[in-house]
Amino acid sequence: MNELVGLEIERISGRFSQAVEKFLGNAPYLSDEHLPSIVSLQAIAEELDSGKVTPAMLAQFGLTHRALLKANPEAAAHDDEVDQIIERARAS
Repeated sequence: MNELVGLEIERISGRFSQAVEKFLGNAPYLSDEHLPSIVSLQAIAEELDSGKVTPAMLAQFGLTHRALLKANPEAAAHDDEVDQIIERARAS
């Protein structure tokens, strides 16, 4: 591994799990039905924190995080508003 990559991994090490804990602490809309995704996100974060950072792991972390974000009812309401704007634009 080149030195620059090693330094970058060291800089972000330990931050994924911290970010997940902060996210979960601010996501009261998550419930037991989301546990499989929550556990997956935590496991991926631990793996990334250990220094095993690969593009595939980062991508999976992002996908899982976005899936949990979409579970927020407020996000769904925003998506509905965007869809309505798009539909109005198409109709004109």
